[in-house]
Amino acid sequence: MVSAAGTEGAGAATAPAARVGERAPLLDLHRGGGGRVTLEGLRGRPAALLFSRYLGCPYCRSSIARLRAEHDRFAERGAALVLIVQSAPARVDEAAAALPFTLAADPERVAYAAWGVTADRLLRSTLRTLTVGGALSAVRAALRHGHGRFEGDELQRPAEFAVDEEGTVLYAKLHGGVADGFDVEALLRAIDARPKAAR
Repeated sequence: MVSAAGTEGAGAATAPAARVGERAPLLDLHRGGGGRVTLEGLRGRPAALLFSRYLGCPYCRSSIARLRAEHDRFAERGAALVLIVQSAPARVDEAAAALPFTLAADPERVAYAAWGVTADRLLRSTLRTLTVGGALSAVRAALRHGHGRFEGDELQRPAEFAVDEEGTVLYAKLHGGVADGFDVEALLRAIDARPKAAR
């Protein structure tokens, strides 16, 4: 199992509530296009669960573009890829139709709280992230996607989790800054490294 709740990158990442080796917290969210996203529904295959901000956020838009490109790498492993955003269900339904992965709506941030995905209220971690070489280029890349409708928490930090077929957390990371991108390679390594009994 892989733990990455520590301090990768410039931002001071902190441990989320969903901890490696433990049962994943409850999950029951509106699924874009209809239905619900639940741990029970994901049972039987590994899954990558990613928490972002909202669909109008340029960082979220940049992440969606990357996940669209990386989706096949999860699919070839039989893994579900789920992106959770703070946008309203109707907005998520519209966006989900054009995506190859699952989009889930959590405008009340119930799953964010349950999984320990917190905001960077004091901006300390974000400011540290933005002052390190390479981070500003990531910001510029995100801004090329433009800013859409404001509909979530501007200070929300991203987080990512991998869970196995039984809902046990394999990997967990709460990023230090709002501009941080998802670590696709770490998620794939965690899925690949899961115990054979879970496969």
